[in-house]
Parts: sequence; C-alpha cells; structure tokens
Amino acid sequence: NVRHHIAHAVSAYYNSGFEESNILVMDGQGEEDTITIYKAKKNTLKEISKTTWPYSIGYFYQIATFALNYKIGDEYKVMGMSAYGQNKFLKYLSKCFQVKKNGSVILKKNPYLGLKFFKDTKYQQLNFTNKFLKLIEKPINNNFKQVHFDFAKSIQTAVENIGLSLARWAYNKNRSKNLCISGGVALNGLMNNKIINKSKYKNVYVYAASGDDGTSVGAAQYIVM
Repeated sequence: NVRHHIAHAVSAYYNSGFEESNILVMDGQGEEDTITIYKAKKNTLKEISKTTWPYSIGYFYQIATFALNYKIGDEYKVMGMSAYGQNKFLKYLSKCFQVKKNGSVILKKNPYLGLKFFKDTKYQQLNFTNKFLKLIEKPINNNFKQVHFDFAKSIQTAVENIGLSLARWAYNKNRSKNLCISGGVALNGLMNNKIINKSKYKNVYVYAASGDDGTSVGAAQYIVM
C-alpha cells in the first residue's frame, strides 16, 4: 500500500522535472492526513510537516459549498462565484485557522467555525456555527443574492491565504526555488496563482490530475522509481 498523501506528492514531484523541490499536499482527507509538506531531492521525499483530521482545508471549502446549497464536486462553482463578491466575511473566517511554527494548521477557538460529532460516533468534522450561518441565508433554488457571492469570495480568500502561508512556511524551512502542489485543493487555480505571485518560489508545478484521480499515477511511480 502507498499512503494517500505520498501518492499525491509523488504524482506532482516525479512529473515536475525538478531534481529537488518542496511539495505541498492539501485535500479533504487521506487516511488521517489533510495537509502534508515534504522536501524532495533525487526522488527521495522527507515529510517536514503534517496536519491531520479534523483540521482540513479541503473539507472547510466543502462545507462552504454545502452552505451554498451545492454538492460534492461543485467546489469550482464556489470559486467562480467568488469573482462577483467582496471579502465581507473574511474578518470572521480569518480568525478560524492558524499555521503553527511546525507548519501544521489548527482550528482556533472562535464563535464561527467549530467541530461536531457525526451522529452516534466519536468522529469529528468541521462545522459552521448557527451564529455564523445566520449571517448568510441559504439560497433557495440557486436564487443567489449578493450575500452569497460575498460569502464565496471570503471563503476563497481565506483558503488562498492559508495556502500561501503554508507555501511560505515550506520555503522558510527548506529554501528550494521549486514548489510542487497536489491534492484536491490544488485544483483551486486562484490559490495556486496567489502562491505563484506572492511567494519566493521561482518555479511552481501543479500536477494536472491533482485530485484523487492522480493518486494511481503517484502510487505506481512511487513503487517503480
């Protein structure tokens, strides 16, 4: 077996053409991993930071998608909606997550985003509080109002800022000129663009099949190379 995030990381790094690179993997969840950062050289990977469930930026974006009455797989629609909004909710969302000194992401205590248990289990997941959800009306029949576009913009910007912070942390930890990005969150092109333009990396490579469809490639390459 090849771990989920290793498969993501390899799929980007082995196909980038870089001899050495930092690698940022962000997704909903793979085993217990949600964010992993590696340094790679000569086809050898070393994990330098890890964030585990329930602290998941991928799932954070997913529950925002649900709040807009969309389904799994509709995250790209939220990213598109963000172009028509303003960051009116960012002042709340920016208080939710923190990148620690070891590069892991934690949920800070706040009145807007918390954790809840799945019914009859001890399995926790991120959950917007009722206090926060009252600030946005759930759209009916996709009848969107400006508040929904502002919510999408704020969610998008929050994720961009976290991704940029993680990329910068990796650079400060291992000053490579190269960065590979993979995992489902790497499908967020606006986040990738912010990392390209506002970090110190000279080269940024995003694997085209950075979602779970690409893990078969990464797993195969990890075994044979």
